[in-house]
Amino acid sequence: MLKKILLFLVFLAIFFNLNSEITQLSSILENHIQLEYFFLGITLILIYVIPIITVLKNRIQYINKFEIILFILSGSFIAGSFSYSIVYHLDSLIRNAYLIPLIGAIFEEFFKLFVAVILFYIFRPYITNNLFTIFILASFLGLGFQIYEDYIYVLNTINLDLIEFVIALIYRISNSFTSHWMYTGIASIGLFSLFTNRFSKLKSLFWLISPLALHILWNSSWNNSIFFVSLLSASTLIIYLFAYKELICQD
Repeated sequence: MLKKILLFLVFLAIFFNLNSEITQLSSILENHIQLEYFFLGITLILIYVIPIITVLKNRIQYINKFEIILFILSGSFIAGSFSYSIVYHLDSLIRNAYLIPLIGAIFEEFFKLFVAVILFYIFRPYITNNLFTIFILASFLGLGFQIYEDYIYVLNTINLDLIEFVIALIYRISNSFTSHWMYTGIASIGLFSLFTNRFSKLKSLFWLISPLALHILWNSSWNNSIFFVSLLSASTLIIYLFAYKELICQD
């Protein structure tokens, strides 16, 4: 009974936030130029989204399409939409600029994990026996969160001139290959491996905490150079790849 109630609430949250975004979008797009910018932005986002989905799906064959879609939608319209709304309101309340990146990163990473735990409880209650499946499905959830953030970024920059809009979006997308989808995949196996003892506590805690640390650094004022951006991206990628290798060896 509890699972049915949770499933209903998941679907309700997805459709509520989806319809809210459509309503908001209809009020933002006021002319054909903005409409063209919007579709251009969505097209550019798909350039990185489709390859990532393809790669993740090919890593594991027994994840069905419904689960992939549900995890992506939950990442977008539950974790993404709710956390963006809450962090946006917190941003207007907190005057200390140094606390905003910290609080935003903590809340977003926590909320993604919270949604992941609920989905795993509903659909795969015995999934703790397969951390690799957790890793891939959590990556899909993080990808959904990332898509939502990029969608919001498109809306926030839609009034720039064409050159500025394209340059800003390309810069953002260039860093999307090592962003939330990797953070959530890493943090999820850290969380679940703590309960299964499949890996040492030190390694599990490292996986759980490192995405949060990387996220905080990404949001911080230190992230103001090409070298620092590259350092964070390289660190995220190497942690994700080593986690992937460890999981493959375990299974």
